[in-house]
Amino acid sequence: MKKITLLPGDERSESLAVKNRRALTGAYYGLLGGSALAACSTFLVLFLNPLLPLGPDWPLFWLRWGWIAGGLTVTGLLSAWWHESWRGGFSGALALTLCIQASLQAQAAPGESKIAALLIIILPMLAICLAPALGLRWLARWHVDLLQQPSRSWRIVLLTGLTLALGCIAGAFLRPPSIHIDAAQFVHQTLQDPGEPPRAFDRIPSLADQRGLAYQLYYAPSSRSTVGVVVRVVYANGYVLTCETVLYPGTPPRLEDCQAQP
Repeated sequence: MKKITLLPGDERSESLAVKNRRALTGAYYGLLGGSALAACSTFLVLFLNPLLPLGPDWPLFWLRWGWIAGGLTVTGLLSAWWHESWRGGFSGALALTLCIQASLQAQAAPGESKIAALLIIILPMLAICLAPALGLRWLARWHVDLLQQPSRSWRIVLLTGLTLALGCIAGAFLRPPSIHIDAAQFVHQTLQDPGEPPRAFDRIPSLADQRGLAYQLYYAPSSRSTVGVVVRVVYANGYVLTCETVLYPGTPPRLEDCQAQP
Protein backbone atom coordinates (compact mmCIF):
# COMPACT_ATOMS: atom_id res chain seq x y z
CA MET A 1 0.00 0.00 0.00
CA LYS A 2 1.28 3.42 -0.87
CA LYS A 3 2.23 5.38 2.18
CA ILE A 4 0.15 8.51 2.78
CA THR A 5 1.74 11.46 4.54
CA LEU A 6 0.21 14.70 5.70
CA LEU A 7 3.55 16.50 5.69
CA PRO A 8 4.14 19.19 3.05
CA GLY A 9 4.76 17.58 -0.33
CA ASP A 10 7.11 18.62 -3.08
CA GLU A 11 6.34 21.08 -5.83
CA ARG A 12 5.74 18.55 -8.59
CA SER A 13 2.90 19.52 -10.86
CA GLU A 14 -0.39 17.64 -10.87
CA SER A 15 -2.98 17.55 -13.60
CA LEU A 16 -6.28 19.29 -13.01
CA ALA A 17 -8.09 15.95 -13.35
CA VAL A 18 -6.09 14.46 -10.45
CA LYS A 19 -6.79 17.45 -8.22
CA ASN A 20 -10.47 17.46 -9.09
CA ARG A 21 -10.83 13.74 -8.35
CA ARG A 22 -9.17 14.12 -4.98
CA ALA A 23 -11.18 17.28 -4.17
CA LEU A 24 -14.50 15.64 -5.03
CA THR A 25 -13.56 12.68 -2.86
CA GLY A 26 -12.80 15.04 0.02
CA ALA A 27 -16.16 16.75 -0.53
CA TYR A 28 -17.87 13.34 -0.44
CA TYR A 29 -16.35 12.45 2.93
CA GLY A 30 -17.16 15.91 4.26
CA LEU A 31 -20.80 15.54 3.23
CA LEU A 32 -20.92 12.03 4.68
CA GLY A 33 -19.42 12.99 8.03
CA GLY A 34 -21.44 16.20 8.26
CA SER A 35 -24.68 14.36 7.56
CA ALA A 36 -23.91 11.81 10.28
CA LEU A 37 -23.04 14.62 12.70
CA ALA A 38 -26.28 16.51 11.99
CA ALA A 39 -28.40 13.36 12.26
CA CYS A 40 -26.87 12.11 15.52
CA SER A 41 -26.91 15.54 17.17
CA THR A 42 -30.64 15.85 16.41
CA PHE A 43 -32.07 12.34 16.65
CA LEU A 44 -29.77 10.50 19.06
CA VAL A 45 -31.78 11.84 21.98
CA LEU A 46 -34.84 9.95 20.69
CA PHE A 47 -33.00 6.62 20.96
CA LEU A 48 -31.51 7.47 24.36
CA ASN A 49 -34.98 8.17 25.78
CA PRO A 50 -37.23 5.46 24.28
CA LEU A 51 -39.90 5.77 27.00
CA LEU A 52 -40.35 9.50 26.42
CA PRO A 53 -42.57 10.41 23.42
CA LEU A 54 -40.18 12.91 21.90
CA GLY A 55 -40.93 14.12 18.40
CA PRO A 56 -38.25 14.39 15.68
CA ASP A 57 -37.14 18.00 15.26
CA TRP A 58 -36.88 18.11 11.46
CA PRO A 59 -36.42 21.91 11.17
CA LEU A 60 -33.42 21.70 13.51
CA PHE A 61 -32.02 18.77 11.54
CA TRP A 62 -32.24 20.56 8.20
CA LEU A 63 -30.74 23.71 9.73
CA ARG A 64 -27.79 21.76 11.13
CA TRP A 65 -27.44 19.68 7.99
CA GLY A 66 -27.25 22.79 5.85
CA TRP A 67 -24.56 24.47 7.93
CA ILE A 68 -22.57 21.46 9.17
CA ALA A 69 -22.70 19.17 6.15
CA GLY A 70 -22.34 22.13 3.81
CA GLY A 71 -19.36 23.51 5.71
CA LEU A 72 -17.60 20.15 5.91
CA THR A 73 -18.25 19.52 2.21
CA VAL A 74 -16.50 22.76 1.30
CA THR A 75 -13.78 21.96 3.83
CA GLY A 76 -13.14 18.54 2.30
CA LEU A 77 -13.16 20.01 -1.21
CA LEU A 78 -10.56 22.68 -0.48
CA SER A 79 -8.34 20.67 1.84
CA ALA A 80 -8.01 17.80 -0.66
CA TRP A 81 -7.61 19.90 -3.79
CA TRP A 82 -4.11 21.22 -3.02
CA HIS A 83 -1.11 18.96 -3.46
CA GLU A 84 0.73 20.46 -0.48
CA SER A 85 -0.70 19.42 2.87
CA TRP A 86 -0.13 22.78 4.52
CA ARG A 87 -2.08 24.62 1.84
CA GLY A 88 -4.88 22.09 1.92
CA GLY A 89 -5.10 22.05 5.71
CA PHE A 90 -5.04 25.83 6.02
CA SER A 91 -7.59 26.51 3.28
CA GLY A 92 -9.94 23.82 4.61
CA ALA A 93 -9.62 25.05 8.21
CA LEU A 94 -10.23 28.63 7.10
CA ALA A 95 -13.36 27.61 5.16
CA LEU A 96 -14.73 25.69 8.16
CA THR A 97 -13.96 28.58 10.52
CA LEU A 98 -15.78 31.07 8.32
CA CYS A 99 -18.73 28.70 8.00
CA ILE A 100 -18.98 28.32 11.80
CA GLN A 101 -18.81 32.08 12.29
CA ALA A 102 -21.44 32.66 9.62
CA SER A 103 -23.78 30.10 11.22
CA LEU A 104 -23.40 31.70 14.65
CA GLN A 105 -24.05 35.13 13.21
CA ALA A 106 -27.10 33.88 11.29
CA GLN A 107 -28.59 32.35 14.45
CA ALA A 108 -28.01 35.46 16.56
CA ALA A 109 -31.06 37.30 17.81
CA PRO A 110 -32.23 40.33 15.78
CA GLY A 111 -30.14 43.35 16.63
CA GLU A 112 -27.52 41.22 18.37
CA SER A 113 -24.09 41.28 16.75
CA LYS A 114 -21.44 38.71 17.55
CA ILE A 115 -18.85 39.91 15.04
CA ALA A 116 -16.52 41.43 17.65
CA ALA A 117 -16.59 38.30 19.80
CA LEU A 118 -16.07 36.05 16.80
CA LEU A 119 -13.05 38.01 15.65
CA ILE A 120 -11.44 37.40 19.04
CA ILE A 121 -11.79 33.61 18.80
CA ILE A 122 -10.99 33.26 15.10
CA LEU A 123 -7.39 32.10 15.67
CA PRO A 124 -8.23 29.45 18.30
CA MET A 125 -11.13 28.29 16.14
CA LEU A 126 -8.85 28.11 13.11
CA ALA A 127 -6.46 25.87 15.05
CA ILE A 128 -9.33 23.59 16.14
CA CYS A 129 -10.71 23.36 12.59
CA LEU A 130 -7.31 22.27 11.29
CA ALA A 131 -7.89 18.74 12.63
CA PRO A 132 -11.08 17.97 10.64
CA ALA A 133 -9.60 19.63 7.55
CA LEU A 134 -6.51 17.42 7.63
CA GLY A 135 -8.66 14.41 8.51
CA LEU A 136 -10.82 14.89 5.41
CA ARG A 137 -7.70 15.40 3.32
CA TRP A 138 -6.26 12.14 4.66
CA LEU A 139 -9.48 10.26 3.89
CA ALA A 140 -9.58 11.63 0.36
CA ARG A 141 -5.94 10.74 -0.39
CA TRP A 142 -6.34 7.26 1.05
CA HIS A 143 -9.53 6.70 -0.96
CA VAL A 144 -7.89 7.78 -4.21
CA ASP A 145 -4.89 5.55 -3.55
CA LEU A 146 -7.16 2.58 -2.78
CA LEU A 147 -8.88 2.94 -6.16
CA GLN A 148 -5.64 1.80 -7.78
CA GLN A 149 -5.41 -1.41 -5.74
CA PRO A 150 -7.13 -4.73 -6.47
CA SER A 151 -8.64 -5.43 -3.03
CA ARG A 152 -10.10 -2.00 -2.42
CA SER A 153 -13.82 -2.54 -1.81
CA TRP A 154 -13.72 -3.55 1.86
CA ARG A 155 -11.17 -0.84 2.65
CA ILE A 156 -13.34 1.86 1.12
CA VAL A 157 -16.30 0.50 3.09
CA LEU A 158 -14.10 0.72 6.18
CA LEU A 159 -13.28 4.38 5.43
CA THR A 160 -16.96 5.11 4.94
CA GLY A 161 -17.86 3.45 8.24
CA LEU A 162 -15.06 5.31 10.01
CA THR A 163 -16.34 8.63 8.68
CA LEU A 164 -19.91 7.88 9.78
CA ALA A 165 -18.72 6.79 13.23
CA LEU A 166 -16.60 9.90 13.76
CA GLY A 167 -19.46 12.13 12.62
CA CYS A 168 -21.88 10.42 14.98
CA ILE A 169 -19.45 10.65 17.92
CA ALA A 170 -19.02 14.38 17.28
CA GLY A 171 -22.79 14.75 17.00
CA ALA A 172 -23.27 13.14 20.41
CA PHE A 173 -21.54 16.15 21.97
CA LEU A 174 -24.15 18.44 20.38
CA ARG A 175 -27.17 16.66 21.80
CA PRO A 176 -29.54 18.86 23.82
CA PRO A 177 -28.74 19.77 27.45
CA SER A 178 -30.14 17.50 30.13
CA ILE A 179 -32.37 20.32 31.41
CA HIS A 180 -34.39 20.11 28.18
CA ILE A 181 -34.98 16.40 28.62
CA ASP A 182 -35.85 16.90 32.29
CA ALA A 183 -38.43 19.53 31.33
CA ALA A 184 -40.01 17.26 28.71
CA GLN A 185 -40.06 14.38 31.21
CA PHE A 186 -41.75 16.59 33.83
CA VAL A 187 -44.47 17.72 31.42
CA HIS A 188 -45.01 14.14 30.29
CA GLN A 189 -45.38 12.90 33.87
CA THR A 190 -47.73 15.77 34.70
CA LEU A 191 -49.98 14.94 31.75
CA GLN A 192 -50.01 11.25 32.67
CA ASP A 193 -50.78 11.87 36.35
CA PRO A 194 -54.49 11.13 36.96
CA GLY A 195 -54.50 13.15 40.18
CA GLU A 196 -55.10 16.83 40.78
CA PRO A 197 -54.05 18.89 37.72
CA PRO A 198 -51.58 21.74 38.31
CA ARG A 199 -52.73 25.35 38.46
CA ALA A 200 -51.20 26.05 35.06
CA PHE A 201 -53.91 23.82 33.56
CA ASP A 202 -56.81 25.58 35.27
CA ARG A 203 -57.33 28.01 32.39
CA ILE A 204 -57.34 25.21 29.81
CA PRO A 205 -60.59 23.27 30.28
CA SER A 206 -60.27 21.72 26.82
CA LEU A 207 -57.14 19.86 27.95
CA ALA A 208 -59.24 17.29 29.80
CA ASP A 209 -60.76 16.19 26.48
CA GLN A 210 -57.32 15.18 25.21
CA ARG A 211 -56.63 12.60 27.93
CA GLY A 212 -55.72 9.25 26.47
CA LEU A 213 -54.69 10.64 23.07
CA ALA A 214 -51.17 10.09 21.77
CA TYR A 215 -48.84 13.07 21.58
CA GLN A 216 -45.25 14.05 20.87
CA LEU A 217 -43.06 16.39 22.90
CA TYR A 218 -40.84 19.15 21.55
CA TYR A 219 -38.63 21.48 23.55
CA ALA A 220 -36.76 24.74 23.08
CA PRO A 221 -34.84 27.10 25.38
CA SER A 222 -36.94 29.81 26.96
CA SER A 223 -36.43 33.40 25.86
CA ARG A 224 -37.46 34.66 29.29
CA SER A 225 -35.28 32.64 31.66
CA THR A 226 -31.91 30.87 31.56
CA VAL A 227 -33.42 28.01 33.59
CA GLY A 228 -36.61 27.87 31.57
CA VAL A 229 -37.58 25.43 28.82
CA VAL A 230 -40.57 25.75 26.53
CA VAL A 231 -42.18 22.33 26.03
CA ARG A 232 -44.68 21.92 23.20
CA VAL A 233 -47.10 18.98 23.28
CA VAL A 234 -48.55 18.11 19.87
CA TYR A 235 -51.50 15.70 20.05
CA ALA A 236 -52.47 13.31 17.28
CA ASN A 237 -55.63 15.32 16.55
CA GLY A 238 -53.70 18.56 16.04
CA TYR A 239 -54.27 19.99 19.50
CA VAL A 240 -51.16 21.84 20.76
CA LEU A 241 -50.27 22.59 24.38
CA THR A 242 -47.32 24.88 25.09
CA CYS A 243 -45.89 25.14 28.61
CA GLU A 244 -43.13 27.24 30.10
CA THR A 245 -41.21 24.98 32.48
CA VAL A 246 -38.76 26.35 35.05
CA LEU A 247 -36.09 24.11 36.56
CA TYR A 248 -34.02 25.77 39.27
CA PRO A 249 -31.10 23.64 40.52
CA GLY A 250 -31.98 21.77 43.69
CA THR A 251 -35.71 22.52 43.49
CA PRO A 252 -38.59 20.59 41.88
CA PRO A 253 -39.55 21.79 38.38
CA ARG A 254 -42.73 23.78 37.95
CA LEU A 255 -45.01 25.00 35.20
CA GLU A 256 -45.08 28.79 34.90
CA ASP A 257 -47.50 29.23 32.04
CA CYS A 258 -49.47 26.98 29.69
CA GLN A 259 -51.43 27.88 26.59
CA ALA A 260 -53.46 25.75 24.20
CA GLN A 261 -54.07 25.97 20.48
CA PRO A 262 -57.06 23.79 19.54
